[in-house]
Formats: sequence, C-alpha cells, structure tokens
Amino acid sequence: MGEEPNAPSTSTLTADDVVVKKNKLLLKDIHDMVGNVYSREELAESSVEGGKRKYQGVEFVENALSPAKLNKIMKSAQKKHPQAFARLHNTGELREAINMKCRKTVKGKSLPK
Repeated sequence: MGEEPNAPSTSTLTADDVVVKKNKLLLKDIHDMVGNVYSREELAESSVEGGKRKYQGVEFVENALSPAKLNKIMKSAQKKHPQAFARLHNTGELREAINMKCRKTVKGKSLPK
C-alpha cells in the first residue's frame, strides 16, 4: 500500500498523527471485514445490537448482526492492530464503524467502499 497523495510523509508525522493513522487503519480494516463476512441483505437489515432506530421521522427495526461473526472480526482486528484496538475497543468507535457500514448498505446494490 502506498501513501495517499497529499498525505504527510511518515518522517514528518508526530506521535499523535501516527496514533490517528493507526486508528483509521483499524476502522477501515473492520469496515472491510464486515463487508466481506456479511451479505448485503444482512447488512442492510441489521446493526450491531439490533432494535429500533428513528431516522428523519421514520422508524426502522433492525436485526442484530451475528455475534459469532462479529467476534471473529474483532479477534482478527485485535490480532492485526493490537495497540489501536486496545485504544478503541471501549469507545464505541468500533461499533459505530460497523453500524455505519450497515446504514450505507442497500439491498441489491454494490457495497460502499
């Protein structure tokens, strides 16, 4: 993987920049794994915990994603990104990244990147 254009070179990154970059990489990997493990239909109809949610006055009832599959994704992410996972696992950011993938998925259409 090459660096993104306009991204600062690694040699000019501060310690905080490196932490942010590692956190973003973890979230991207989880986002990608969720898209590979669950079907479009599962994602379009689900969220991490399931239940009701309201968006722009419309109420949605969502299924919970399979805890067994989520557990495998989290274990893989923790193994690949141990430091970033330790920082983020209790913050809600991991859950929000997965729920965002679900919200952006529409049945029958290609998964958003």
